[in-house]
Amino acid sequence: MKRVAHSPRKTLSEIAERYGFGFTVIDGKTYWDESAFYEFTLEQIERDIEDPTNEIHGMLIAAAEKVINSDELLRKFAIPEGSWKTIRESWENDEPSIYGRLDLCYNGTGPAKLYEANYDTPTSLFEAAVFQWDWLESQFPELDQYNSIHEHLIGQWNLIRNHYGHKTAHFAAILDSVEDTFTVEYLMDTAVQAGYEVKLMDVRDIGIGKVKTGLFQNEVVFTDLDDNPIETLFKLYPYEHLLREEFSKHIKEASTQFVEPAWKSVISNKAVMALLWEMYPNHENLIEAYFLDDPKNVREGFVVKPFFSREGAGVIIPGVEQTAEEEEHGGYIMQRYTPLTKFEGGYPVIGSWVVGGEACGMGIREDDSLITKNTSRFVPHLIRG
Repeated sequence: MKRVAHSPRKTLSEIAERYGFGFTVIDGKTYWDESAFYEFTLEQIERDIEDPTNEIHGMLIAAAEKVINSDELLRKFAIPEGSWKTIRESWENDEPSIYGRLDLCYNGTGPAKLYEANYDTPTSLFEAAVFQWDWLESQFPELDQYNSIHEHLIGQWNLIRNHYGHKTAHFAAILDSVEDTFTVEYLMDTAVQAGYEVKLMDVRDIGIGKVKTGLFQNEVVFTDLDDNPIETLFKLYPYEHLLREEFSKHIKEASTQFVEPAWKSVISNKAVMALLWEMYPNHENLIEAYFLDDPKNVREGFVVKPFFSREGAGVIIPGVEQTAEEEEHGGYIMQRYTPLTKFEGGYPVIGSWVVGGEACGMGIREDDSLITKNTSRFVPHLIRG
C-alpha cells in the first residue's frame, strides 16, 4: 500500500456536475481529492481487506443474534425497551438489508483492524461505487480497482423486490443535508435499475394511516404526502433517533417494509465493539474494547467512543484529540488506542463495503487529524500487481 501523487483531471468540475456530485468541495476545502491515489497489490486486497471484511461481517451477525436474544444486552446497548419486539421480529423474519461499511485501520503490512461498523446509515457510497471508478477508467483504464459495489447494490435491490413483491420504494432522508440527499438519490438509481418505481421524500413527512382498500387493506401503514401507502421504505435516518420517536411504536404493526431493517440498529451501535472482543478475544482483526461507565474512567492507552457516535463525534483520544459530542450518546466504550499510519497526505482509513452480506469494494477517507470526520477527504485507489 502506498500513496502516489497524481495530477487531478482538468475537467473534474464538469465531470462532477454531469453526475450531480455537488460537494467535491466542502466549506471551501477539498473533499473529493484526486491529487493522489492509494495503490494496492491484489494480494493485499484479497488477503487483508476482502477476506477479513467477510469474516468480521459474520462475527457481527453472530453478535447481533446474541444481543437480540438477551434482554440484558439490549438494555446494556441502550436500546429503548419499547423497540425490542420490533427488533426481534425483524430478526426472526430474516428481513434483508442493503449495505454497511466497516472502517478499518490498515497500512499495507499487517492485518486490518476494525475501528467500527457503520451498518445503518453509511455515506460516501456514491464516491466509492461510481465516482472513483470513473476516475480509474479515465486515468488508468488498463488497471483494476476493488469495486463491484454498484452491481451488488442492484442485485440486492432485485432480491428485496422479488422477496416482497413490492413495485414501489420510497427513499427518505433529512433533505436539508446535501450529502444525505445525494446518497439517497444514488440508491434510488440503483433501485430503479432493479425494477422499482421510486419516490423521494423527507423523513419528516412520513405519515401514519389505515388503508381500507388495496394491497394493505385494514392495516396500519406509513404514508407519503399524497397519502399513498409506503410499501418499501429506505430511510437514511439513524435508528437511535427513530426508535425514540413516537411513530416508531407503529413499525411492528405496519405493512411497510423498512430498509435497513430494525435489527441493524444492534450492530450499528458501537457497543458491539466491546461485545465482539468478549466473543472473539485477541482476534487479529479486532481491537481490544470494553464497556465504559464514565469517560473519566478511561484506562491509559484507550480511546473513548460513544455508542451513538457518527462521523467521529464525541471521540476522545486522551491527551491527543477530542471532538464535540452529539446530544444522544447512549453510553461509552473504550477501545485500545490504535492510531492510523500517517502517509504524506494525512491519516487514511479504509471504508470496506458490505452489500447483501458480501464484501464488494472500498473507499479511502483521509484526514489531517487522527479522527475521521464528515469533511475528511475521499481519495481514490487502484490495484497494480
